[in-house]
Parts: sequence; C-alpha cells; structure tokens
Amino acid sequence: DETVVEPRMSNRLCRRTIAMTTTVPVPFKLFGLQRTGTNLMQLLMKRNFCTSSVEHGTEWKHGYVRDAARTNHGHPVHFVWCVKNPYAWLLSCYRYFQRSCNVDRTVATQFKDNPSMSFPEFVMTPSYDFQSPVHRWNEMNRHWMTQLPHDRTFLVRQEEMVAHQEEVL
Repeated sequence: DETVVEPRMSNRLCRRTIAMTTTVPVPFKLFGLQRTGTNLMQLLMKRNFCTSSVEHGTEWKHGYVRDAARTNHGHPVHFVWCVKNPYAWLLSCYRYFQRSCNVDRTVATQFKDNPSMSFPEFVMTPSYDFQSPVHRWNEMNRHWMTQLPHDRTFLVRQEEMVAHQEEVL
C-alpha cells in the first residue's frame, strides 16, 4: 500500500523575498511532476515578477534535485515546487499520456508500449523507474520536500492556482 505524502511548506518568506527584489531578477527553478502546472507557473512567474528562469542547462524539472544550493550570477536560486492532488494527477497523466504517446518524448514508456491500456492497468504498472505512478508521485514529492531549501521554495498546489490565481501569486 502506498501512503500519500502531503507537502507542507510556507510560501511567506519566498513571496517576501521576490516582492522586495525589483531591480535584479530573482533566479528560479521549477520542480514538479508532469500535469502539475509547471509550464503555467513558469509563464506566470515571468509575467508577474522580476524573475529569470534557470531551467535551461539544469536537471529535468520532473526529476531529482541535483543542486539545491545553486546560485545564478551570485544570487541564490529560488525554487517553485508544483504539486497536484495525487488522485487528480493520476487521471490527468493517464489522459495526457494516452493522447500524447506519439508526440511527447517524455511520456511514460508504458504508454509507448501500450497506448490503449486501461486506467487500472496504468495505476498498477511500472512508470519510469518506479513501481507505479502512485509510487512515483510519493517518492518524487518526498524527495522535493526533503531536498529543496524551505526558505527559498514556493509551494504551488495546482488546484489552488486554478481556483485562486491572484491569491497564490
């Protein structure tokens, strides 16, 4: 049985840090599984704050953190960690992977091998290097929760972003 790990982190310090910086763009790096709003957050960060993304040339935003102490031009990098309810995430991934298996190179190989698999099959089969998608959700979010510095990490719950965008930003 998999137990869902609910991430807990305060966004106040990160918000305050970004709000105080007006002349030097605050470097940020995104983390989060597919279908958790990482692309939307990147766009909103660029449009609403004085920030610069350090996505290019760094690790995959859907993967493991390699350097949580990184800096960019002498400034500490802030992190935006996107998370989605695990049950909604499973369904969203299933639907996306099924329709995008021939287009998106990051789609789980289980869909490339069997694009017509059922939802129960998806939930129970290995995904990437994990026992199942549920195991992946738990392990990756547990990893980000323990590896990202709490004082420079902005946690964004996708459901809250959709329902209350201005408040979340």
